[in-house]
Amino acid sequence: MRLSDFCTVFPDNPEDWPPAKLSSALPFPLRAKVKARFGSILAASDMARLKAASRLGVALRPFEPGDGLSTLSRSHLLRTGEVLTRVDFAPGRQKAGVIFHGYEDMRFRSSIQQPNKGQIALGVSAFLEAAHGSLSHEFQMLCFKSQELGKNIKELKKTIRGWNFCYIITDLFFDKVGLEASGTQLMNALTEIGVSKPLVFLARDPEEWPQASVPLSQQRLLKPFAVGEEDPFFYSGKEYVENLRLQFKLFNESLKTIGGEAHIVTQSTTAHEIVELLLLNLTRKLRQ
Repeated sequence: MRLSDFCTVFPDNPEDWPPAKLSSALPFPLRAKVKARFGSILAASDMARLKAASRLGVALRPFEPGDGLSTLSRSHLLRTGEVLTRVDFAPGRQKAGVIFHGYEDMRFRSSIQQPNKGQIALGVSAFLEAAHGSLSHEFQMLCFKSQELGKNIKELKKTIRGWNFCYIITDLFFDKVGLEASGTQLMNALTEIGVSKPLVFLARDPEEWPQASVPLSQQRLLKPFAVGEEDPFFYSGKEYVENLRLQFKLFNESLKTIGGEAHIVTQSTTAHEIVELLLLNLTRKLRQ
């Protein structure tokens, strides 16, 4: 299943971003898959800095398809015959946070039949919420609607420093001063805050990240970033495809200096790709 198959359920207007309880909008088979992959493998061995969570924080809820066998309450099952799942809400669990850049340019889409970049970003956020919910992690989402993402996140550096998992979702087109401007602004902010091993998702429309197999002669030129017909900007004009790939390469290389990595997500990105990427990232972070 591709992101375009279900992301249209999310609002397409920045004024409505982010909606509450994103993960509930995921199709049931996807929610079950996330629970099966994350809950059963990792929930029983939470590697938080405060590893001995208080038993007063353990609660029970009805069993749902996808819950791992290791999370079932065996004592309750033997006493009453009811199948219930243990959920640990105790203090000391790890915190996950998403920096969601819901500014006006995220409304862009090249086809009215497809979700816009903001809806794609919300789809990724829904997977993040579902995954960390399966791990009983505290989950927080910060939505920034101003264009200057770097400046805005520095104002909340105390909150972001408290996250064990940091995710950023943007299109990396918010600073149009130069080809590297957006990446430089974001990297400066992350370095100043002291973020370690962030996972960055760059939401792109297919015209902002064309497939390499499509000949340049068949690719339509982008208009949103054009200054004028005779003065194309970095992300439009004859060389915009090369510029896009150069911009991503430069940003990803700088991101690796703080242990992070970036990935492009479009309407054609599959749910399987997102789940496997999150699982790999979670495993990497939990082992640190």
